[in-house]
Amino acid sequence: MARTIAIVAGGTAGHVFPAQALSEILGTKNKILFFTDARGQKFCDEKSSQQNIILSVRNIQGGILQKALALCYLGLSTLKSLYILKRQKVAVAIGFGNITSFPVLFAAKLLKIPIILHEQNSVIGKANKFFLKDAKFIATSFKNTAGIDDKNHVVYNTGNPIRQEVFDSKRRRTKITAEIFIVIIGGSQGSTIFDITIAHAITGLPKTLQENITIFQQVREENINSVNSIYEISKVKKYMLKSFFKEIPQMMADADLIISRAGASAISEIEHLRVPAIIVPITNSIGNHQVYNAQSFELQGTSKVILEKDFSAETLRVKIEGLFIKNEIDTMNSKVQGTNVNSAAQKLAIKVNEVIIGMRL
Repeated sequence: MARTIAIVAGGTAGHVFPAQALSEILGTKNKILFFTDARGQKFCDEKSSQQNIILSVRNIQGGILQKALALCYLGLSTLKSLYILKRQKVAVAIGFGNITSFPVLFAAKLLKIPIILHEQNSVIGKANKFFLKDAKFIATSFKNTAGIDDKNHVVYNTGNPIRQEVFDSKRRRTKITAEIFIVIIGGSQGSTIFDITIAHAITGLPKTLQENITIFQQVREENINSVNSIYEISKVKKYMLKSFFKEIPQMMADADLIISRAGASAISEIEHLRVPAIIVPITNSIGNHQVYNAQSFELQGTSKVILEKDFSAETLRVKIEGLFIKNEIDTMNSKVQGTNVNSAAQKLAIKVNEVIIGMRL
């Protein structure tokens, strides 16, 4: 029998994409209510059969008035969630972290609807931590996620679900040729220094290497002109700069190297696509989770990490030269071929169905 399932994720692509992946699987036999915010809405799949519900939420920060307003929005969103969950007879509520999940999960708690959590990062976030004691279980992307005591909570290490678009993206370039494809993704938390520093690093490479490089770089909208002016006076003639690439999964699949931040979704997708990477984690992420994400990923031998305190055009240039001039990329390529295919969404869906089946008994 089909059930109505509430899934909530918002804020960044790192929260929304894994939730979307689970929705695609559960939605084949169930009705999905997908709660998100205005920021998360732009990452939702327009072709999906899920019903998108937009919540007005804000981070509780700033001065007294800003915090009071944020609490008002949170309260109104909780009332809205209560009404929808009760009217739609929701069987289970699944939260993927972020402040956006709070109204839906709090409403589920009040209505005694089973709660399931998924933590994308290597350090548990505030929202998931708040509802941890109420959850039937929490699924994790990383083993030994900081802040979760598996002796007191039911924990399943399912991995981080990835989008169907990523599964559908197959590498069309079978080996490294004279032409080198580099894809640069800053994520929703990219920065000016990230955009500019990478451009200076690439244009500082030997001229013969520059001439053979094709760059696809995700750049903040306000930085596009500045980054373009750096490439214009270099030997790099094949480059494309955009604030967002819709076809990014296929571009990543075709890349010889990806330069990225250390969001959990980005790392999971890079790992699945089996592409060598240089990872530059944000150091002021909540709980320093991006650093832990990057360090855990680096242990596989398929990526190199540059911490923000060490991040400069010179250090990045040296890393890239080592890969393509000293052929270190060959070693990384041999290791990426041994990584596992991502089946996290399927594993998580199985656990969700077990909870639903248990409710019928």
